[in-house]
Amino acid sequence: MAEPEPQQRSACVWDARERSTSASYNVSDDRFTIRLKVGDCSLTVDGEGDVTVSDTDDDVTALSRGGFFHIEERGGDAERRVEIEPGPGGLERRWLVDGKVRAYDDEARAWLARTLLVVFRRTGFDADRRAERILRKGGVDAVLQEVAQIPSDYAARRYYQVLLVRPNLDQATLLRVVRQAGQEIGSDFELAELLIAVAKYQPLEESVRLAYVEIGSDFELAGLLIEITQAHAIDATLAPAFFDALAFVSSDFERHRVLTAVARQAKGDQAVLDRALEAAAGIRSDFELASFLSEISASYPVDRPLPPSFIKATAGISSGFELRRALSGLVTRGGATSAQLASVLEAAAGITSDFELAELLVTLARRYPLDDVLRPAYFAAAGRVGGDFEPGRALKAVIARKPLSEATVLALLESSVGLQSDFELAEVLIAVAKAYP
Repeated sequence: MAEPEPQQRSACVWDARERSTSASYNVSDDRFTIRLKVGDCSLTVDGEGDVTVSDTDDDVTALSRGGFFHIEERGGDAERRVEIEPGPGGLERRWLVDGKVRAYDDEARAWLARTLLVVFRRTGFDADRRAERILRKGGVDAVLQEVAQIPSDYAARRYYQVLLVRPNLDQATLLRVVRQAGQEIGSDFELAELLIAVAKYQPLEESVRLAYVEIGSDFELAGLLIEITQAHAIDATLAPAFFDALAFVSSDFERHRVLTAVARQAKGDQAVLDRALEAAAGIRSDFELASFLSEISASYPVDRPLPPSFIKATAGISSGFELRRALSGLVTRGGATSAQLASVLEAAAGITSDFELAELLVTLARRYPLDDVLRPAYFAAAGRVGGDFEPGRALKAVIARKPLSEATVLALLESSVGLQSDFELAEVLIAVAKAYP
């Protein structure tokens, strides 16, 4: 019986747009190793030192002292390897096929040129210098045409970055490059990294607006926006695009993170803080929203009242505990006007817990006198506190702040009529008698 014909192996095909290729690029000091694999085919590059590539990207033209560059392909119809090392008269090249040394001929040069292109496009090897070479020869169009052939998001980002961090980049080119990057780069991380780098060098009025919609990850988009706050003032020019981008962050935690960064950078700029507070209305988590409002209370300049947008933002909090926490921040920071405090008590209508509402009233009464503006709002809120102990606490907190005006005493006595407990009513009346001559 005849033996079967040995199966013919086919040559490795490194399709430029095949995304199933696995790739790694490891660097340790001056030593680097690159590995690519698709199916049974693998490509390995080992090198050391600085490697200079020709302007045509098809050969290695120089190595630093003591350096080397080896590239090998396995798994196809043959094993191919090129070794380039310094020699007495310049670079020396060895060409091996299936482990046998052959003359370094046109076949070797063609294989190296094809394989280098795979390495460039798959790993980002020599990306910055190669992008500069392409830019010098063919301009922005040539770089964009090349990057469209690069399947690696990491490598593509490096090429785009060379274009986008250039000084004096005109707005039309900036928008064009950012638009293509947003469409071509699939990785949220790499797109965010690119835009973060751009934020340090370019105006972002439109580039953010164009690119943020391409980032699907709340974490990556939030990270980008936080980096932007560190690189640019969120002024009237940038604010519309910035807060449009923030609207795409659906995670309450990530939105809170971004708004905290905005508030920190705003340094009391009321226009920016108003926008931040308006954006906070989109936070659905009572905890995250109350935490952000508490941070605003603590960081806002104490010599300026918090804007009306602060009270408006509290309307989104349903938890009595969190709403009291947010409103208490405005009360405890000091400097609030009676009108503002009256609006706090109006917003406190959303607190259904008797304990939490009484806590807010006690906190306010200990810090502010009840004048003609604040007094009606205070006793109206006290009238919403159920039971006897908690409303008694709210009334006694007012009595403890002396001196008492006649109008306040009358309001106290009127409010105490609602107490059903003889003990609590007696406690309030005794306290009034002691405090008011």
